[in-house]
Amino acid sequence: MALGALATVSPYPIIAWYYLLVFDTIRAFIFVEGKERNFVLAYALVYFSSFELIGRMSSSSPYIPYESSKYIMMVLSLIGISFNVKNLKFSNLGFILLLLLLPSLFIDQSGLVKVSDIIFNLFGIFNIAFALIFLGTLQVDRWKFVSWVRLIAFPIIPVLVYVFLKTPDYSDLEFELSANFDTTGGFGSNQVSTVLGLGAFLFAVALILNYRITTNKLFDIVLFSAFSLQGLLTFSRGGMIGAALGLFTLIYFLLKVGKNQLKVLKIPNPKKYILPTVIGLVFFFILGNIITGGNLALRYQGQTAGTMTGNHEVDFNKFTSARWQLFAEDMVVFAEYPIFGAGGASSKYLRNLTQNEITHVELSRLIAEHGMFGLMITVLFGVMYFRIRDSKIDGINKAVQMSFFVLAIFTSFHAATRTFLTPLLVSLSMVTIVDYSKIKAVKKKKAERAKLQSFMAGQI
Repeated sequence: MALGALATVSPYPIIAWYYLLVFDTIRAFIFVEGKERNFVLAYALVYFSSFELIGRMSSSSPYIPYESSKYIMMVLSLIGISFNVKNLKFSNLGFILLLLLLPSLFIDQSGLVKVSDIIFNLFGIFNIAFALIFLGTLQVDRWKFVSWVRLIAFPIIPVLVYVFLKTPDYSDLEFELSANFDTTGGFGSNQVSTVLGLGAFLFAVALILNYRITTNKLFDIVLFSAFSLQGLLTFSRGGMIGAALGLFTLIYFLLKVGKNQLKVLKIPNPKKYILPTVIGLVFFFILGNIITGGNLALRYQGQTAGTMTGNHEVDFNKFTSARWQLFAEDMVVFAEYPIFGAGGASSKYLRNLTQNEITHVELSRLIAEHGMFGLMITVLFGVMYFRIRDSKIDGINKAVQMSFFVLAIFTSFHAATRTFLTPLLVSLSMVTIVDYSKIKAVKKKKAERAKLQSFMAGQI
């Protein structure tokens, strides 16, 4: 939390902390042996990816690159892959995704694509492929996975503190029917809302499953409350709607977990924490609506200044903040280049009414820029969904991974894969979670059976 406060004054504490952890990670990687190196890389991948936004907000570039999560995830995944060549599974969906993405690097129908465009638009989806390949070589138990969840949360707590300190007194603010930069610390509302929504989601998951992120339950509740309220007051809806969708997905799958399974897993029944968490979200929405003089509810209904004066109607394009128009124009680009697409990062140069506008919808970008390969990538994400849903892991882990996946995919519809959230959460949703206690029990039974067979053979 101190990092967030210090970041409002100077970027150098953030930079110093970042490189202190970089050197500590390098030290740990050198001194640990064997498979533990993989987990050092995984821990670093999760933490440093999540560190990206506070680095941006504190103006730490170039010491912490503006697109740091893209570079970090790619480099660490490739290092992990190189150390696990013998364990790679070519049936891994990451390899298929990588093959489908590669042709777009050699095509540019606009003739205007720059290297910075490739980094901005394509590194996110490529990182999903690389991270799937690397993390596909690992097997983790539930508590190691929980430690990864904590590592996502820790770097975004300073974002919350930074935004709180930069926000004027609520009574001094004028809440209009558009994204509010006063409540995002003057930074990009879509990015901040996405991260604040992620924070609310992660702390809600911790409260429902009755584990701690900060080691103190009361403090977790306070942070859940703060993330929820501040996320709503950004008036950038994507982050909080995504958090709600992820949370409802978690609840849906948790309701399928039987009491007997909970006893076997030796964890308290999470169902008793569901209602208080949902009530909390509803309460903060009502509170936010009171603070904003009723404008919060209007904003979530898709109302704008234009619709309130009667100059415009609330249609789907207005409701989605013009993302539907971006989607429709991307489909025009796809119709012109249906096989190989227009080429990576080129669609924004080929649109008409939305020319040069940043891509917000990953689905339409994939189809426009990758053509039929983009359609196949879309099908591949559908395969990922069913693979998680139909996996044989215990119900708690399935609920968490499904909620991660749903949140990640929804985020790609309002922020594409430009932020760290979608690549990171998609990758973690596909990690193999195992119950080592069951594995030990099976090994013990096999050993006992082998002893019995040996004994009987001796008797004969």
